[in-house]
Amino acid sequence: MTAIQKAVVDDLGNINVHGRAGLVITFKIETATEDVYENISASDLFFEVAGKVRVALTAGADNYTRQIALTRAQVATLGLNQPCQFAVNDETPTNPRNLWAGTITSSGFRTAPTGADPVEGVAASYAGASVIVQSSGTGDPSVIVRFEGTKGDTGATGATGATGATGATGPTGPTGPSGSAPTITTYAPGSYTYTPNASSTVFEIYAAGGGGGGGGGARTGSTASGGASGGGGAFVVSKFTAAQIGASLSITVGAGGTAGAAAASDNTAGSAGTAGGNTVVGSLFTAYGGGGGAGGQIAAVSGGGGGGSTQGAGTSGSGSTGGTGGGLSGGGAAIGGAGAAGISIGSATLGGQGGVGSSVSAAFSGTVCNFVMPYSGGGTGGSGGCYNAGGTAGGNSSSTLHAGYSAGGASGAPGASGTSATAPIGMCQPGGGGGGAGAAGGAGGKGSAGGGGGSINNGNAAGAGGAGGAGFVVIVEYP
Repeated sequence: MTAIQKAVVDDLGNINVHGRAGLVITFKIETATEDVYENISASDLFFEVAGKVRVALTAGADNYTRQIALTRAQVATLGLNQPCQFAVNDETPTNPRNLWAGTITSSGFRTAPTGADPVEGVAASYAGASVIVQSSGTGDPSVIVRFEGTKGDTGATGATGATGATGATGPTGPTGPSGSAPTITTYAPGSYTYTPNASSTVFEIYAAGGGGGGGGGARTGSTASGGASGGGGAFVVSKFTAAQIGASLSITVGAGGTAGAAAASDNTAGSAGTAGGNTVVGSLFTAYGGGGGAGGQIAAVSGGGGGGSTQGAGTSGSGSTGGTGGGLSGGGAAIGGAGAAGISIGSATLGGQGGVGSSVSAAFSGTVCNFVMPYSGGGTGGSGGCYNAGGTAGGNSSSTLHAGYSAGGASGAPGASGTSATAPIGMCQPGGGGGGAGAAGGAGGKGSAGGGGGSINNGNAAGAGGAGGAGFVVIVEYP
């Protein structure tokens, strides 16, 4: 019987592992100086496979080496002969970055490919870096990520050397293509017709549905709940060819849901927030919006809105019942989070938390699968507080690429807005914080939900909910 072979990494940085074997890969990062490596002993490095496996890299032989190790059981979850996206990410808070990405295939190969001298891979998916693969075919493979660094300033002109002999005139070469920077087009809520540049060949699309609005707070002489938060909109990252884009695209960007009004009279429940709008990119995909949060209830909890997905919109919370997350049970795409009912803590009753929007990526084939980068769909808003309690914090749409949750308001203080100046242009922002007693919920950032408004006792003004964050579309064209 032929022995089961070790995992193999090809010269493009893709992994082939036997379906009945574990996986061990030695990993290094080379600096801009050849053969000088980074000290990665304290870095937070993780290996992720298509939403199925996530493991931290273990210690290596020294401070410059780490190991990627999967057990046989973890490899078995990948499925036989099914290429899956993987990524190695540095999630150190001071230096988050993607280090290596490609596909991993669990197969039944009988012999390992013949070993060869180290070869530099193409690695066109992350600019400024290349992959060096070293494998003998029998031992554990070794992968080195080399960062070439940016080009430095031109040095001083050296002394003129002696004139050499005139060489023979060579043939005239063909005229090369002219280079150009990528074109970035951004769309806010509304309807548009997008026309691509004739010279563009590759298109990246980032899109999100609108976040649901938070419910308004109630007014009562007895127990009342704060307004519930809305659900986050779905977030989609897609890549397409010029043929798939066509001559033009019809684009509709969903608006954020409106905030629920606060109760205007005594012994009255707050008004519900409305659902966020859907974002439609031609016939390529739809990023559905999140549901609205229910208004604060009398002597009952309030339900949060469901998160949107690419399969359906999140439904709005109703009374004490949270909305459902968008999507089909058992479907291939991620499903939006369900809205939750509020909670009672002693004499304090908080509004329900909305569901988080799902996040997916689409390859050239149009297949939708879980995305392995460290960010998610639109964040949920915070719960509204009540007469003796503050609101809760809004949910973050990304804990790695940009920092900051939107804080809930203390008793009598409004919730914080979910806008974030550090969020990248094509990413969702945090949800709005819940308002404290009698204070308004915070507005959601892009694609995220608004926070619930705080309830209050009779004779005082309750807080309105926060508006849901607007959806968006960002298209990046490459020649």
